[in-house]
Amino acid sequence: MTPPDDPGSRRQRASGRHVARRTVVLGSLSLSLANLAGAIVVFVLLAFVLPTPDGIDEQRSRILNLILAGAYTGTVAVGGVIFGARQASRRLRWLVEERLPDRHERRLAVRIPLASASRQTALWGLAALLFALVNGLQDVLLGVEVGLTVLIGGLTTSTTSYLLLVHLNRRVVARAYAGRSLHRPPGAGVAWRAVLTWTLGTGLPLAGITLLSGLAIGLDVSRRELAIAVFVLGLTALATGLLTVLQFARGMADPLRALRRSLERIERGDLDVDVPITETTEIGVLQAGVTRMVEGLRERERVRDLFGRHVGEDVARTAIADGVALGGEERFAAALFVDVVDSTGLAEHSSPHEVLELLNSFFAVVVEVVDAHGGVVNKFMGDAVLAVWGAPLAHDDPAGAALAAARELGERLPVEVTELRAGTGVAAGQVVAGNLGASTRLEYTVIGDPVNVASRLSGMAKDHDPAVLVDRAVLDRADPAEAVRWVDAGEVVLRGRSSPTPLATPA
Repeated sequence: MTPPDDPGSRRQRASGRHVARRTVVLGSLSLSLANLAGAIVVFVLLAFVLPTPDGIDEQRSRILNLILAGAYTGTVAVGGVIFGARQASRRLRWLVEERLPDRHERRLAVRIPLASASRQTALWGLAALLFALVNGLQDVLLGVEVGLTVLIGGLTTSTTSYLLLVHLNRRVVARAYAGRSLHRPPGAGVAWRAVLTWTLGTGLPLAGITLLSGLAIGLDVSRRELAIAVFVLGLTALATGLLTVLQFARGMADPLRALRRSLERIERGDLDVDVPITETTEIGVLQAGVTRMVEGLRERERVRDLFGRHVGEDVARTAIADGVALGGEERFAAALFVDVVDSTGLAEHSSPHEVLELLNSFFAVVVEVVDAHGGVVNKFMGDAVLAVWGAPLAHDDPAGAALAAARELGERLPVEVTELRAGTGVAAGQVVAGNLGASTRLEYTVIGDPVNVASRLSGMAKDHDPAVLVDRAVLDRADPAEAVRWVDAGEVVLRGRSSPTPLATPA
């Protein structure tokens, strides 16, 4: 997320001191400019637009109000901005110290816009009272007119300032809620902010027009003067209303656009998404919810990855899609068994670390070959591997794929893992494939005569060259293109059987 209005992408790069200084400086500058603009608009309305009662020296009144406005702005208003900047700096001390805030500090930090706007409202209210009293000494109606105009202008200006500060404070909010969640808005919600925006940005200026009409009853003003005043006030109301609504809309749209981009990345499978909480309204709750969702998806992917590494990707996908339960199903499958020669002697003459490295090199080749031929590594048993074709996923030619994998292992293992020698056996037939164990601990496995035969043949293959022996019956179930790559290797009576088993070996 990289737009200027989204602090999430930069909050890790910028130091806490920089974020605090930026918030205080830009906030103070925004307040100063907003209040200056508001004061100019109010003065212009009072001096040149609004009608004055009869008998009032307009020139003298303008000079008096200008002097009063300059004195008030130069002392109280400027002092209020400076005081507000110091207050904001104190509220952001934790940010300068590069630490997480406690609950009280977090609450104070996210309420900086509200505190600043409330302070400005109080100062404008004090100004309205002061101007009303001073002008009321000349005429009561003039005092009421000036006081209400200053008050309405001040409330509208404070609303604009509040919306500006909410935007500037987003980086602070993101830092304040870093590593934390949000389940309910800690402050005013979207509805309250919308009502406030309309009331103070549009409603009050319109109320000013209504009050002007009421005051005009007690003033001897011409139609032209009244029309000009209403026209200018109407334009002012439209301008301030549009400005505040645009600020409100931007404040809602910017985080929602950033959130939409994050959701698009998540939909594409990109879980490396950072969704900071930049709002204290319901939007912030939504941002926190998306963050929790991403964390859950990341955890799910980690579990799925671990699950797949332990039981195999195909078994994991089947379990996730169909669920897991005790029991199994009968199906045709080919079993390949690979067993290391003299692993006991290897362990006796090598360190455990060396044995582990050798076995991992051995297993890496086996897994690569099995995967390349569409099989599933069912389990690692010490220094042996059982691979299966046809379970849990169906295979077009399980026998042929198992034979091709056995041939490749017979060629690669002596070359790539020279320190070890292994025997490989293959058999095929009906097996029971499913979950074995208890309800709290399951293992996917295949059980049946082909597995036992493959295990016996791998033991015999250790003394054979090449060290690969398969049940010749597998060739009858394999693709002819693969079957012709094998030759007769005699027959043998396997342990537990009464009849001989014909054998084959790579040509």
